[in-house]
Amino acid sequence: MARRTAVVEARVYEPSVKHTLTGESLLRGIVERATAELDQAKRQIARFAEKLNEDPLSAFSWSKETFDAAARHWVARTVLDYVKTLREQGDDYERKTDKQIVECICREFKDEILNKARFPERSTSPQSNETALCKNAAMASWLIHVEQKFEHFNIV
Repeated sequence: MARRTAVVEARVYEPSVKHTLTGESLLRGIVERATAELDQAKRQIARFAEKLNEDPLSAFSWSKETFDAAARHWVARTVLDYVKTLREQGDDYERKTDKQIVECICREFKDEILNKARFPERSTSPQSNETALCKNAAMASWLIHVEQKFEHFNIV
């Protein structure tokens, strides 16, 4: 009886090799993530509102999560608004591609993040300062997520 041997091919992940991702797929993923984050933030803010009705002092003493949720809500809403606006701009000859839309949003967020880093909020209201910090952190988190896509994938 002849002996059979199996050859196993192993695939090794090579970080230098970029896989292809279409701009349409990238933008669809961004819209899906923004929609999910918006829904999650709304639920978290609603829970805070319930706690606020039950025990206002306790609700405010643990409100940091709500500041973060409100900032994520703002970022998600802003992303969705940018996508809608940028898709509507231009005509058949000058319409932005999905990849260009993502790049525009990244540029806008990066400019605002850097501007807030150079000129931070200096309000006499601690809540206003906290809101600004949370908003900047949420924008930075979103920007890092998207820029990692550009690092790991060849976007076409």
